[in-house]
Amino acid sequence: MPRTTVPVGCGSWLAGSRALATATCGASFSFWCVRFRVIPVSRPLAGRWRCRRSAVSSGIQNATAALNDAELTNYDFLESLRRLAFIRQDKVLRPVDYRNLGAEELGGVYESLLGLTPRLNGDGARFTFAEFAGNVRKTSGSYYTPDELVQCLLDSALDPVVETAIRGKVGGAAEHAILELKVCDPAVGSGHFLVGAAHRLARHLARVRAHAVGDGEPSPRLYQHALRDVIGRCLYGVDVNPMAAELCRVSLWLEALEPGKPLSFLDHHIRVGDSLLGATPDLVEAGLPDEAFKRIEGDDQAVCSELRKRNRVERESGQQDMTRLMVAEARPEYGGLASLSRGVDESPDGTLGDVRRKETRFRSLVVSPKYRQEQRVADAWCAAFVWPKRLGDDPPCITTDTVRALHSDPDALAPAQRRRVAELANRYRFFHRHLAFPEVFENGGFDCVLGNPPWERVKIEKKACLPNAGRRSRRPPLPPSASG
Repeated sequence: MPRTTVPVGCGSWLAGSRALATATCGASFSFWCVRFRVIPVSRPLAGRWRCRRSAVSSGIQNATAALNDAELTNYDFLESLRRLAFIRQDKVLRPVDYRNLGAEELGGVYESLLGLTPRLNGDGARFTFAEFAGNVRKTSGSYYTPDELVQCLLDSALDPVVETAIRGKVGGAAEHAILELKVCDPAVGSGHFLVGAAHRLARHLARVRAHAVGDGEPSPRLYQHALRDVIGRCLYGVDVNPMAAELCRVSLWLEALEPGKPLSFLDHHIRVGDSLLGATPDLVEAGLPDEAFKRIEGDDQAVCSELRKRNRVERESGQQDMTRLMVAEARPEYGGLASLSRGVDESPDGTLGDVRRKETRFRSLVVSPKYRQEQRVADAWCAAFVWPKRLGDDPPCITTDTVRALHSDPDALAPAQRRRVAELANRYRFFHRHLAFPEVFENGGFDCVLGNPPWERVKIEKKACLPNAGRRSRRPPLPPSASG
């Protein structure tokens, strides 16, 4: 059958995913099947296939844990592959052209999924997809951004930054200036903004490299190499939805493919977390503000008032000591994390062994004593804002003195407090940028931050779009994403 370029519709992905999930008796796993391959390792007479991981890139080894020991009948296995590989148009079965699948098509699939939610049946063996009722999706601000808007934003936001960085520079100096740029999308969605930024930066970089060797225009091979370099060095992203972060990595992988080289390691640059809910060294240094003890749903007003008064006394009486402690200890530790993080960035990734070593260095960073101690302090600071504040509640709520003690003593929290902090950090996905990207914030932050323009209207009609605006809830539903 000749190869035909077919736009990927949500139905093709969902049908294959549904068939595969149903056949594996409701096992929970990510259905972005480009992340793994299911390969037969045995075919017993019963006609069943055993599924084993095929590590096509670093970071995937644990992504298919629910499938590692699963078994499928031949019929279910082949039906799942057929639904993922083909689409029916006008009674003609056509292959889906994954080879030429781009970020825009993936974004279209992602946007379609945003309007659906899986519903498990009673025994968990099957599920269906139901559309969100009413304006649930609208209130989350989750929309895929059209390419025209992305390009317009890059024209006005990124291009001037690049031009300023390379002004007056040629050759190696201009190349270094481009590769040192740091660009972030704080709500990556399917990665549309970052893919667009990658191509903009790659065009500048490839042109500089071509001029350095006397060529007027870069060759396709030189451009592709530049694209891989900027994706691995310059781009950063965050999303509260793990599926969105995975899809962003897939989008960037598709763009960065280079013959003879493995997929780049991107886990250290594309992170999962709520980019609006985190701490910084300056915030921790200042102590917990009064707003941390403002009553929200489920809190006792009298308890909140008492905690606020006590915290204010602690904050004001200990401000001098706290400042001296933070200046003396936190900044050198922060620099040490930046050095370790730069080591991950500067490691080569030309072979599969290089990528695995890069992954190992990153995993060593996030479990290092320095990193974990700074994360404990930042998580505790954030946890105070969403800590249940009720009469007789145990464990007691965190205040400024608690954060101060934790900074100097990793064991300052009671066991119940440690568990509560960990629970809240996991539920709300606290994200501390100075820890996630220390090499960036050591130098003052990102050169360019990209994101969606105001969606629908600059002045939001709360009654129409945000019916629950004004109500503060302790446990809001996590939005799929806020960007494309």
